[in-house]
Amino acid sequence: MEQQNASKSKPNNPFETIERASSILDILGRSPQGVSICELSGEIKLPKGTIHHLLSSLSCFGYVRQDPKTRNYLLGEAKRDIRGRAKIEVRFFD
Repeated sequence: MEQQNASKSKPNNPFETIERASSILDILGRSPQGVSICELSGEIKLPKGTIHHLLSSLSCFGYVRQDPKTRNYLLGEAKRDIRGRAKIEVRFFD
């Protein structure tokens, strides 16, 4: 069983990491109160350690942040900036 969890936590291809990070960002985007590592792990079906590594990477680039009181993860400023830029570009081309 340990072997099975270890193989599931490692990406099989380069796109799998992007898919996993996108899944986390999608969940956080639907959860303004934030989400715990345990909740993300349960929803995405990956070990908590894998979720933690992904969150750490996303945090380094400003895509997620952790609430110091609740310890939940939320979208960071970088994600909001992308969303704002996308809206501006759509209006520009309308």
